[in-house]
Amino acid sequence: MPRKVNRWIIQNWIVSGDGTTITIAGAVTSSTTGSSGYDVAFAYPRAPPSATVLQLVCFARATTFASNFAGSTGHCGGNPTSAATYSLYLNAVSIGIFVISTSGTFAFSTSGGSVLFSIGDTLSVLTPMTDATLSNVTVTVHGTYP
Repeated sequence: MPRKVNRWIIQNWIVSGDGTTITIAGAVTSSTTGSSGYDVAFAYPRAPPSATVLQLVCFARATTFASNFAGSTGHCGGNPTSAATYSLYLNAVSIGIFVISTSGTFAFSTSGGSVLFSIGDTLSVLTPMTDATLSNVTVTVHGTYP
């Protein structure tokens, strides 16, 4: 039986949760450069499950993420014992990673420059292997759309 998923809309954010994962997708911000920001945020409220693919969002508009996901950020409540690497996927194809250091610093990188998501494309993330101290990971991946 599928898990119940709750959804709320809060000031241009779509927030959903199934009791284990909280996904916040589609915060739209304005820009003076002629394009608008499109942030995809997600959080896991405890220790992330080991080596698990989490589906984050299906895009309703074309969105570009700059090289190395410039403008993206993250935070964790409990730092990992060793560096924790999350892999990001566009339609199940690897496009980059973010690494959380033992000091809680986040470093983002793409597999080859900027990344374009078209309407209907999906973004997913593969969690790292279990780490006893990593917890409460929150990430915002910053993109733009024309």
